[in-house]
Amino acid sequence: MEFQSGIFIVFFAAVLVIYHNLPAKAKPTALLAANAVFYAVGGVQWLPLLAASILVSWIIALALDKLQNQKARLALLWCGVILFVGLLFYFKYFSALLRGMFQYNLLILAPLGVSFFSFTIMGYLIDVYWKVQPAQKNLVRYAAFISMFAQISSGPIERGKNMLPQLAEPKAYSYENFACGCSRMLWGFFKKFVLANMMGNMVAVVYGGIEQFTGPFLLLASLLYSYQLYLDFGGYSDIAIGTMQALGFDVMENFRRPFAARSYTQLWDRWHISLTSWFRDYVFTPLTFTIRGVEGKAGKFLGWFSIFIIFPLSGIWHGSGWGYLIWGALNGLFMVVGKMTAKKRRKWAKKNPLYRNKFLKAFIQCSCVYLMFTACIVFFRAENIRQAIQIYQGFFTGWAETLLSPAVIVAGLKAMGIGRVAILLVGGGSVAVELVERAAEQRGQTVGVWLHHLKAPVRWAAYYAQLLALAFYGVLGQSSFIYRQF
Repeated sequence: MEFQSGIFIVFFAAVLVIYHNLPAKAKPTALLAANAVFYAVGGVQWLPLLAASILVSWIIALALDKLQNQKARLALLWCGVILFVGLLFYFKYFSALLRGMFQYNLLILAPLGVSFFSFTIMGYLIDVYWKVQPAQKNLVRYAAFISMFAQISSGPIERGKNMLPQLAEPKAYSYENFACGCSRMLWGFFKKFVLANMMGNMVAVVYGGIEQFTGPFLLLASLLYSYQLYLDFGGYSDIAIGTMQALGFDVMENFRRPFAARSYTQLWDRWHISLTSWFRDYVFTPLTFTIRGVEGKAGKFLGWFSIFIIFPLSGIWHGSGWGYLIWGALNGLFMVVGKMTAKKRRKWAKKNPLYRNKFLKAFIQCSCVYLMFTACIVFFRAENIRQAIQIYQGFFTGWAETLLSPAVIVAGLKAMGIGRVAILLVGGGSVAVELVERAAEQRGQTVGVWLHHLKAPVRWAAYYAQLLALAFYGVLGQSSFIYRQF
């Protein structure tokens, strides 16, 4: 079931009404039923796999809670982790492995949200093993947590210690939560189905015919793709978080104005927070504990390696292509180099005359981060390594001819589908996104809360502007959610 479909709106309204009119004890069961319906619409054939994953992981967690022998607990944890890593490997990489090793094409369709629910389960099992939280004895609550319909296909990747207590004591209906949640959902619809989809069409034209475009347009398309990716996934996260808020749940944020970051470390503190924090908590932290006793150059190398390795793993999580791995490795390299040079760069910054102006300093730093992110994202967007290399080579072509001829610029933009309306809508909409989210961040609020608490005339003007943009320019009849494939 797609968020942008009419059936989802009807489904969500029905769930909202039924859920908030049930007694607290019945709410987890109703939510589990809603999750099953949502998942079945997306692929009923995968419902038994999801149910089996939930049941097996629930039993493993109960056993981890009861066992006293530490070696037995560790062995059982590894069995659980290997099982769900194996599940991911089979559905996401096995067909690619067969194709690469034996030239055998086997199409294996991945279940909806397999990456998201597998990581949620593994995080939960590790938390139970570490005794961060007790195993959930109530199967209905646990199943509702793992299969949460708003999050299973797009995240955020939640933690049991946050969600399970909320399922044990569901909140009563609150107009404040309902209004702020719906406001957040509308904002997500606007970001994803108006701005991201329009940008996506522009990018697709260029990446679908790179031989026809010169450097300026290849660079423009790549820069647009970076922001499209944010609007796409950030918009879907807004819809998911808003849906959960309307139901009375507090879930973690997934994005916090990532392109306002002034360093690469800040960028990844703000981008896909639920995934990066998952790798930090369950990969980076155990690695740092392991290497604490190592001193000297070896210790430093292992420390940098523990930071670096998170990003190739993130690339592998996204897909089986080499482009994803290279994308992750480049991000990891930028992160490590950034941390290694942080002290020296701070010293140089004090001597940089351009940095005396705060606005100029922020602009330069944010621009550098954005360009570095875009340099990596080409591998993420390109169909294969060969196309990515062609794009990089193309960056250096046609600058003089293009910049010295306004007619060539106009023709290139028209070929990309960028006219006056698109410039006004995409440009103005992107500026609005940054200004609104900045204003909400400065007040320590989410966008949904900030919009809801504006004065009535301004608030309703903002709502109607988003609705009109969706009505006239939204692409609601098809799914182009980038992260759905993951």
